Amino acid sequence: MEFLKIIRPAIMLKKISLIFLSITLLQSLILTQALGNAPSGNKGADSLKTAKRSSLKANAGPDRILEQENRSGTSIILNGVAEVEQGALADSKDLIYIWEGPFGLIKRRSPNVTLPAGKNEISLTVQNGDAISAPDKAVITIQDTVAPQILMPSDPVFFASGLKVPLVLSKPIVKDRIGPVSLTRDGPKDFLPVDSKTVITWTAVDAAGNRSTAKQTLTVLPFDSTLKVHNVTLGSHNSDHGEDHGHDHSSHSGKGILTIEGKLKTQGASDGINIDREEVIVVFGKNRETLSSGTFKPTDANGFHYHNKPEKGIRDMRILSDGSFTINAERWGEVSKKPKITFFSLKIGNDRGEIYLPLDKNGSLEAHTHSH
Repeated sequence: MEFLKIIRPAIMLKKISLIFLSITLLQSLILTQALGNAPSGNKGADSLKTAKRSSLKANAGPDRILEQENRSGTSIILNGVAEVEQGALADSKDLIYIWEGPFGLIKRRSPNVTLPAGKNEISLTVQNGDAISAPDKAVITIQDTVAPQILMPSDPVFFASGLKVPLVLSKPIVKDRIGPVSLTRDGPKDFLPVDSKTVITWTAVDAAGNRSTAKQTLTVLPFDSTLKVHNVTLGSHNSDHGEDHGHDHSSHSGKGILTIEGKLKTQGASDGINIDREEVIVVFGKNRETLSSGTFKPTDANGFHYHNKPEKGIRDMRILSDGSFTINAERWGEVSKKPKITFFSLKIGNDRGEIYLPLDKNGSLEAHTHSH
């Protein structure tokens, strides 16, 4: 019993010591974990910079599409904006704008730069002391959408120098801000037919694919022939073939049968007069009539004859192999208050003669006047 009284206090003291040791170890572990989670000196500085960066933002502007000005591209002024939270930075007036793009690196708020054709990515970074923003990006597209301009000369007129007329053309002037430009045309390459009108189209295409077109009319005149007229008279309606060349102009307000006598003679280049298979066109003042090929019938007098009974127009026409002709036209002539000049043209196939006739008040060729 005495032994037990001595042992029990010792055991109790040992248990108490173990409890205190466990508490000490637990406190030490908690302190160690707390110290491990505490920020180091460098991490604290980075956290400060992050805070400063979050208070400073760059705005490079919206994406844009601009027209190309020249071969180098387009000149543009970049306008950057710095967004600073109120009270975050006291020295915001000292902001530094840093632009980067095809032009390199520029430190300026609103630089004037030239951007080439195509898509250009630019970025803006704003700095204030040791605070710096994240870069803000924008895409500026430079494109050419303007078609070339074709400056056309006047439509050319060619004289018939032969059965085939050589085609010699000067290219029109083409203007384009960017260039280069390709110019092509359609139509015949080497020759044009006599007495013809041909419309061709010029096409200009620039490097961006913009296209413009312009039309040009090529006129080839008929063979130039000599037209001589030795008689123009205005007769009455009593004559069936124009034999009466008197001056009875009382009927139809002074209008009757107009008789024209003359000769069409080819000169130089010609494909010959073949009236039996060629179209005939007669113009007298404001009157015009076309007689289609095959309407003339051969006569015994080595010539051809056309006959019709119109209310107005050519009643009959005779033409000989040497080019001599007589035309009787219904209601083509008229009496006037004073003499006048009247245009007359005769075209057979590709051969044409033209002349201006001085007519007296009675609608006849002036006395003692002969064409030449």
